[in-house]
Amino acid sequence: MSLILLSNDPSEASGLVGSRQNIYKPWSFRNSLTETIKIPKNSQVALTSCKIALDGQISISPNNKVFYMYLGETLGKDGIRDTMQSSTSIPIRCELFPDSDEVVTTTPEGLANEISRVIEANMWHPAYNQISTGTAKCLVKRDSDGDFAGYTFNIVNGSVNVNGAPVTSIDPEDGLIKATLIQTRCGVDWVFRTKRNNPALRRYALTNEGGGTTIRLTPNDQNANMMATTFLHEANCLPCVNTDGIISFDIADVMTRPGGTPGTDDKNIPFICGLSRPCTSNQFAPHGGKFGAPYFKWNWAQLDGAGSILNDMLRGYCDFAVVNDGLTLRLFNTNNWGGGAVRPGVGGGNLTRVRWQEVDYTENGNAEAPFPARYNTVTNVSDFRQIRFALTGNQIQIDLINLAGVVTSLWRYSVNRYKRVGDPDVVRTLAEQCKPLDIGCWDMQPVMGIYNNNWPAVNVGTHLPSDYNIELTFKDQSAMAGTGQRTYTMDSNLYNGTTVLMSYYEFLLQSDRESFNKVFPLVDKRDPTQLPFKYGTYDTSQKKFVSCLQPVIISSPSVRYVPTNQASLSPLFGFTELFGVTDTWVGTESGGFYEYTVDSTGVPKNLSTKSIFVRLENFAQTSVNAGNGNKSSIIAHLPRFDGQNQTGRLFFEPKNLLYLDLKNATELNINSFDISFVYADESYCKSLVGTSNVVLHIREKKS
Repeated sequence: MSLILLSNDPSEASGLVGSRQNIYKPWSFRNSLTETIKIPKNSQVALTSCKIALDGQISISPNNKVFYMYLGETLGKDGIRDTMQSSTSIPIRCELFPDSDEVVTTTPEGLANEISRVIEANMWHPAYNQISTGTAKCLVKRDSDGDFAGYTFNIVNGSVNVNGAPVTSIDPEDGLIKATLIQTRCGVDWVFRTKRNNPALRRYALTNEGGGTTIRLTPNDQNANMMATTFLHEANCLPCVNTDGIISFDIADVMTRPGGTPGTDDKNIPFICGLSRPCTSNQFAPHGGKFGAPYFKWNWAQLDGAGSILNDMLRGYCDFAVVNDGLTLRLFNTNNWGGGAVRPGVGGGNLTRVRWQEVDYTENGNAEAPFPARYNTVTNVSDFRQIRFALTGNQIQIDLINLAGVVTSLWRYSVNRYKRVGDPDVVRTLAEQCKPLDIGCWDMQPVMGIYNNNWPAVNVGTHLPSDYNIELTFKDQSAMAGTGQRTYTMDSNLYNGTTVLMSYYEFLLQSDRESFNKVFPLVDKRDPTQLPFKYGTYDTSQKKFVSCLQPVIISSPSVRYVPTNQASLSPLFGFTELFGVTDTWVGTESGGFYEYTVDSTGVPKNLSTKSIFVRLENFAQTSVNAGNGNKSSIIAHLPRFDGQNQTGRLFFEPKNLLYLDLKNATELNINSFDISFVYADESYCKSLVGTSNVVLHIREKKS
């Protein structure tokens, strides 16, 4: 009699040498002997024990494959941010194997690849898609023996605009900073649909100037509304990063220059410079076809009385806008906070819509503030030539820059009003706050416009329409690299007849997941007094977001992160101990990127759905596999469960040994053993990992 110890791992072999040149996998391997052994004639073989490491086949049903990704303020971590009312974001529904309506069977590696793909496809905030190697990846974890131990989730955000970064240069005329922009096309009129849909009726020009160093908006007609954006029609304009990204406009030719020549430098005229989410979805009736948030309250403003220029200028959609009404600079944003709403609306229907709201940047008339009153654009005593928008995390900052390059803050975020040192704090009112850069404002695009319609000739003087222009001079663009599928193109079927990949905001609206057209307005309507006490920012030294845009995976329904009622993958991800909410990550900064990492807190419960058999390949014993109608060299069946575990490290020891004849009429000289693990159809059990051990007992046949 003899015991034969077999293993695919030489470190666990005893008296045997495993050869990597031969079959050497956990499910099929050969052990070669250093010395030939003799097996007596008429011998038998039986399996006495076996150890395997089983990953298991993962079966995912159509009703059990949803989780949610969330980028925003982590909730429930302190007394300030407890519910979604204190968040600037919403969970995003993600579905594994969305193209299959049947049960999907895969392996841990296959599931990890699918998780990576789905997160990439559903979570492409511009700051999280700037590396060519991919924003997100899910990797299979294994212990020192190679056994399945769960998953590692990695999500990376970028800190710099890798591609499309403007190249700075100095304009010889006024010394202000200019920049090269990669994308230049534009073609949407702000107000009139007929002009927007017919290029021949667009009475303005949007051109490259100075060999491509700027984008310039210039009127071609004295009586035209010229409002334009750079993100529609044929524009391939990447969004501005909110990792300290900057967008600048040159307004020298739409505001009077102090001390200039009358008739030449007295060019004060109504204009808009701002930032807007790129959205081209059909709007609610009767305003179908206009671009902007579908829940925006359309129609002109009711401000400054009948015939107000702002009644026309605020017809279109824009998230943040600095507006010259012909006399003063005004600051607006669109939300549903009440406060300084331009058009309060009548009835419940109007009150559910987002609308224009004027932001008071005068700090309640504080004489110590940079602007204790609305700035006079007719005199322009400070000789402002540029408007600059800076984005960091959830905050936006708006500055004015004069000819000498001196920067004056028009508005920046603060809980309290501007004050002198030693004065008591006074909390700003809603009318004094801009909204945060919430999920709808993740990918901001520049908007600029000039208003000529019925402008009195006395103010125009001797100027031609082409004497007025606004230049988009600087734009920190996101790389939007990801896995190579982030072709950020804003062609819309409303304008081009072709639908392609659009902005993230537009993607969510059109996918209508969890009825996003209904969910998105809830973000803008949230009670601002419940929003984070301080809007989150971006830390340039650590290369990460602070108190905002933190990644969270929700794999079970959560009472904090809603709506997440369809989440069902907590056991499969190994997050059961976390109650399905993964919002505590380990973060590291390297090379301008910040990588978040979290591991499964328990071994996921994968199920082995097939029976496993042991096969001895190079001997003459036979069995009958009636399932496939053939003879077989299978010597034993491993029960599906060992009484404790379904997957992982499994041990088998039959209570009753079943011996099979080796059919050797003479003595055998043996120098190798070939072992394989197979399913009932004799295919390899490739869900085995790590080390497989087999102990055989060979004896002479009893009489």
